[in-house]
Amino acid sequence: MPIKPRYKLSDSVAPSRRKFTDREEFLDTFKEALAQKDSKTHKIIVYYGVGGVGKTTLRRELCRIIDSEHPCVLWSVLDFDNPSQRDEETALFWLRKSFNNKYSIDFPSFEIAYGFLWQKTRPQIPLNKDNCSLIDEGGLLSDILDVAGDMPGIDIISAGVRAVVQGQKHIREWWKRRGKREAKRLADMEPQDILKRLPMYWAADFKENLDRAEVETLKVLSIPRFFNFDIFENLIGHFKTGYPLTAFRELLRFSFIDKDKDEHSWVMHELMRKNLLKALPEELLKRVNLRLFEFYSKMLEGIKAEEVTERHRTAMIEAFHHGEAALHPEEFAEWCLVIGKTMNHPSLWSFIAPIYEEMADLFREKLGVAHPAVARSFELLAITLQNLGEYKKAENVAKGVLKEIEASLGENHVYFRRFLNGLGTIYLDRAKYAEAGECFQRALGLEKNAKEANHTRIALCTGNLAIAYDYQGKYYDAEKLYRESLDIIEKSMNPGSVLAGNTMGNLASVCSILGKYAEAEEFGARSLGIKKKVFGTDSLEYASGLNEHSCLFLTNGKYDEKEILGDKHPDVARMNFTLGEVYKNRKVEEK
Repeated sequence: MPIKPRYKLSDSVAPSRRKFTDREEFLDTFKEALAQKDSKTHKIIVYYGVGGVGKTTLRRELCRIIDSEHPCVLWSVLDFDNPSQRDEETALFWLRKSFNNKYSIDFPSFEIAYGFLWQKTRPQIPLNKDNCSLIDEGGLLSDILDVAGDMPGIDIISAGVRAVVQGQKHIREWWKRRGKREAKRLADMEPQDILKRLPMYWAADFKENLDRAEVETLKVLSIPRFFNFDIFENLIGHFKTGYPLTAFRELLRFSFIDKDKDEHSWVMHELMRKNLLKALPEELLKRVNLRLFEFYSKMLEGIKAEEVTERHRTAMIEAFHHGEAALHPEEFAEWCLVIGKTMNHPSLWSFIAPIYEEMADLFREKLGVAHPAVARSFELLAITLQNLGEYKKAENVAKGVLKEIEASLGENHVYFRRFLNGLGTIYLDRAKYAEAGECFQRALGLEKNAKEANHTRIALCTGNLAIAYDYQGKYYDAEKLYRESLDIIEKSMNPGSVLAGNTMGNLASVCSILGKYAEAEEFGARSLGIKKKVFGTDSLEYASGLNEHSCLFLTNGKYDEKEILGDKHPDVARMNFTLGEVYKNRKVEEK
């Protein structure tokens, strides 16, 4: 075979990048070692083989695994194929450079020890950035050189003091704590003693950084009201405090961290939380709260009310807490109203009512009573309390808001009219029909005199006033108002709407009481048709409408024309019972 060069300048096309495959056993061994939780137990894994079997490619894959699956693990690489990295002091300096560049870890004790070692072992060679390529900007040794120039012939301690004074805060703190004392000891040491202790100085600096990372991690974890591994990973991975994810369990050793109600979550003692929070700058505090808000609100995306679990309830509470601290009030209000609409379900009313109350008070304080979000949040609160049967509390809420709106915005403001109408519906639920009628009458008058007439609100107030009269037995007045409301709906709104259907049903009932059976049947049939079209035949709304329509026929004496739900409908038993009661009552009347 002819001798050929291994590489040629003409080979300008880069080789295709291949996907790493195979070596599953080696990868699994490495992943298992990474998952080791006991920090006091160290593992050494050796991969060996002849040249060309893929050891370097495997090493690159192991590095990729650390970066992708364990982003908070601190790591570096020493290549002993490089002769300079086989030398202990150079290898340590190389690791110092690598960790400083990747993780901003400082090694002041190691650097000043290295400076003394160089001065004592190479007095004829000045230490400067040209002679030692490992010296980079930002380290203590670099700062000393900037102050003193070349190393030989100068007092390292004096130069170090000047460099420290000009240096960063944590370097100055290190100098006071142990740096000055260590420098004096190093000045009296023999070179071989310094060389032996270089790994100790390196490790001490590294450990101090980890301790600092631990403190910074605890500061970040003081912001959530509780934390688990998911929250820890999310926050520490994002804010890069330097603390390894694999050491999560070590944080739990502190006496001020206890288990929460959930077995897999922990809480920090409130006094410790407050002290740590004081040490956080306002901007970081806001950013961590925003991160937590996004973490929890993501759990609620696309959720339906009937799918809400205890986990979603917790997410709602925590998202509200952190969103209040992180978002602008208007942005936060928009989110609250959207998520509140999702939570509007009978199974969630008891859960959501206290949140609505806190939300409404918060928005009133931050945005003022004139803001739309304030009115909407108090409406949601009042309606939810109403749904829960807490009518007195709902009434107090509506009255309080009405009084405030009237004082600040006047009775002609749209919010005043809306809350006045809402207060009337609460009075209806409390059987205070006269008070309800007064609210609806006043609201109707204000709506009709408004600068821009709103047909929907006029129709609604008219219909509600009719209901108040209906409940008081004022059937002729109720009939007149029901017809007025229906006329507005059919002329200015959607004649096939739910509001139209409900109004027709109420009108049918009043017509039946007044003996206008033909009209009662007509309006009842139209109402039922709308409910069937809008809700479907399997809905509670349609079943209720069908029952009312059937009772109209029974009340009118048309037994053969009655429409019952059907033999297979779940409400058939109730309907048959109602029918039996009608027959029984009619026999009593005949006697």
